[in-house]
Amino acid sequence: MESAAATDLPYLEPMRLGSTIGGGSDTLGYTLMGMAAAEYLWSENLSLTLQFDYYTTPFRNVGLEVFDKGVAEVVAGFSYRLAQHWLWQAYAIENVDLVTGGAADFTLGVLLTYRFHK
Repeated sequence: MESAAATDLPYLEPMRLGSTIGGGSDTLGYTLMGMAAAEYLWSENLSLTLQFDYYTTPFRNVGLEVFDKGVAEVVAGFSYRLAQHWLWQAYAIENVDLVTGGAADFTLGVLLTYRFHK
């Protein structure tokens, strides 16, 4: 085991050097994620949201491009206030994978939320 206090050289965790959990080349590794989003308040009760996500996979050397590559997705949705405490939200997520060519995927979600106020 190395100690950062016993050396003048910077200590880098094994995960930052690209090693994986479990020590093998085909186990879990680090993952990186980036995200950008914008929300537009259309009216007092309605807002529209657009979001872009990219994240790398924690899997290494699986042999399937679906697992070996990262994912880029676009999320579009809205939030609508039905009443003072009730919020209706819906969103759709589509994998665009412009960079990596990963698996096709589509998700549709609908939520009804009650917000407690003091």
